[in-house]
Amino acid sequence: MSVEFLYLVNFSRVILSPTFFRTRQAEILVLKLMQELLLASQCNACSELLFDPITLPCGYSICKRCFRLPKQRIPQTENPQEAKAALAAVRAYKCPVRACGKRHRHRNEKTNLMLYYCLEKLFPNEYRALSLVREGELLLKPYWSPDQSICKEDVNCEEATEEELQQQKNGELESIISNYFKPAIDIAPHLQLPYVLRAKALGELRRFDEANGDAQMAARMNASNRRGIVAEKLVQWRHKMYQSQMHVLATCAMSTLDHEDTQDDPAVAQSVRAAAEALRLEINNIVKQPQDDTTMPPSMGQCIRSLFERCGTSNLEQVCESQLLSSDFECHMCLSLVQHPITTPCGHTWCRNCLLASLDHTPGCPMCRTKLPQFGYFMHRPQSYSIQKFASCFDSNPSVDNYGQTHTKTPLFICTLSLPGSVANFHMFEPRYRVMMKRAIETDRRLIIALPSQEQGSKIPSVEYGCLVYIKHFEPLLSCDIVATEDGNLPRYLIETEALHRVRLSSLSQNSAGYYEAYSERVEDVEPEDREQDWDPALLTELVYCARSFVAGLLSSLPPAARFHFERQHGRMPDDPSELSFWMASFLPLHPHTLYQLLPCTAVEERLQLITQWIQQCTLVAN
Repeated sequence: MSVEFLYLVNFSRVILSPTFFRTRQAEILVLKLMQELLLASQCNACSELLFDPITLPCGYSICKRCFRLPKQRIPQTENPQEAKAALAAVRAYKCPVRACGKRHRHRNEKTNLMLYYCLEKLFPNEYRALSLVREGELLLKPYWSPDQSICKEDVNCEEATEEELQQQKNGELESIISNYFKPAIDIAPHLQLPYVLRAKALGELRRFDEANGDAQMAARMNASNRRGIVAEKLVQWRHKMYQSQMHVLATCAMSTLDHEDTQDDPAVAQSVRAAAEALRLEINNIVKQPQDDTTMPPSMGQCIRSLFERCGTSNLEQVCESQLLSSDFECHMCLSLVQHPITTPCGHTWCRNCLLASLDHTPGCPMCRTKLPQFGYFMHRPQSYSIQKFASCFDSNPSVDNYGQTHTKTPLFICTLSLPGSVANFHMFEPRYRVMMKRAIETDRRLIIALPSQEQGSKIPSVEYGCLVYIKHFEPLLSCDIVATEDGNLPRYLIETEALHRVRLSSLSQNSAGYYEAYSERVEDVEPEDREQDWDPALLTELVYCARSFVAGLLSSLPPAARFHFERQHGRMPDDPSELSFWMASFLPLHPHTLYQLLPCTAVEERLQLITQWIQQCTLVAN
């Protein structure tokens, strides 16, 4: 990266002179800078300036407005409540970024706060305009939704005449245009979205010539997202509806693209739906046409040019107000520049190593305590590309991402099966395990629990997979026998452990105290979107529904006292499919070596399929 680029992006020390842009070399450099800033500040879905950015699991950032969840219908099943819960647990969508195109699970992603504040500093005028547009769009939504009344609270819709309702509607639309869209265009006339929404509002006012003009202007500003062309088609269709004497259902017809229910004359409603379906097909043909992403949209080009001009002024105070500092990209755990930035679904950004270290101790966000996806989800997450672009301006030598590479052995307790999330109590009375407990308590309170091997004549005493557990509580039994060991006289111990995660054992060895130690490699699930092949959400939803239905039937068959004791011992049924599989395995009446088949599985579908098979076997035996 050139020195000129670093100076231009770090606005705190550079003031550009007007003559700088007159040379050919400077012109080429500016184009390069514009391209770099374009990649960092552009929505990867609509190719416009990022606003309310959310970072997707693939690392790309898009505007919150560009994010759409597909509608899901609850199937007709015996247990609709559990079917609804299964759909919510495995809700998936296709990534709107063309460079990705994979299916992601919806995790209720929030605005990327670090990226939002960064872009707000760089583009203050544009963000002011887009904030007005967002407020105006919220006020316009009742006019496009047939499920929401547009009447004021002090107006009786049944008694008001059609002319009075139309006057009320026109007055409100005029107010929205003059208070929100027009000021937004005055502040940032190069943005596309204000023209698109004003065209739709003008279409509702039946000012079709003005609406067509705004839609065509939006199409010229950015032809890559087809937003302007679609708005033009909508305005033309609205005009056609009015000319066809079907304007009574015009407002409802605008929303027929999403809502198929109308409550007026069936014949007219059918005509409206037919016209809307023709419009839908026409818009789909427009959207499916190949797009040219190699050229910079005029709207984005003007945003970046205005940024350069603003930084080239001789007023140093104005430049400093819009500058970017390294503290803007600071990780709030290590207080250093973010390295390999990862954005959590709650919108906070951290270094990958810092976030993984935090998740190793608590499942919540270090900032807001929101429960986060499991550890393995963040192990495979790519960095947030936009934040990495900006952060690299302040540090061109990022650190090596090597979290989780352990070079020390962990004590190994060969006893029983432990599953992630389970809690167990043990009585340590053997002399070697007394020494193991003393050493574990004095260090990090962690040890590995694994099943003994079933292979006869094997030199390896345990199975290949186990669980790393944390000693939550311990109590030395001083009233019992005290045994002399190489670490002194030690009592028995009562301990309570909580299983953290799965591990794969290697290089087992027996130390001088008599207990085994082993190197371990963490085992985590590979998320469906991180696999090479595409995945089918319907399969995972069906498996989750079968598992939840079984648990619901089991709990309903228990008396209240037994149900209370069950929930107190095992906890409530988790929503996450990965946690659900291990939670169910903890109370299934199966041999530990049978349940051990779950530990090597890194696909949640594979584990749930095993759970479903075991449930069917248990049901057949019970019957």
